[in-house]
Amino acid sequence: MPKPVGSQPRFQPRDLLKQVMIQHLALAPDGSSIVYSRRTIEDNRYRSRVWRVGYEGGRAEKLTTAAASDSRPRFSPDGRRLLFLSDRSGSSQPWVLPLSGGEPQQAATLEGGVRAAEWAPDGRRIALIAP
Repeated sequence: MPKPVGSQPRFQPRDLLKQVMIQHLALAPDGSSIVYSRRTIEDNRYRSRVWRVGYEGGRAEKLTTAAASDSRPRFSPDGRRLLFLSDRSGSSQPWVLPLSGGEPQQAATLEGGVRAAEWAPDGRRIALIAP
């Protein structure tokens, strides 16, 4: 039975530091899984990591672990690689992670950073939006 409204703890400003935001969901081409950015506050800064979970649910897997912020994941058309934005090189740039294992590689460097990235339909190129 739910507690009466007056008996629940009051929301405090420090509770904002506990908030988690799920953003930038993308479905795998075969429909088997979903990737997303999970944003939290770490060391008084927003940080995002890329996670993957099966479409039917289950335990989520953290795909990126750098001390940077990683966001806006996108599956390659064949589903074997993941394109995402990361500030691990100093500004937001596109990175590619092979989903079979291995470390992400920076795909390009644009002065001023990148706001969004998307795979070309053939999976051999990426399109970038810069400020």
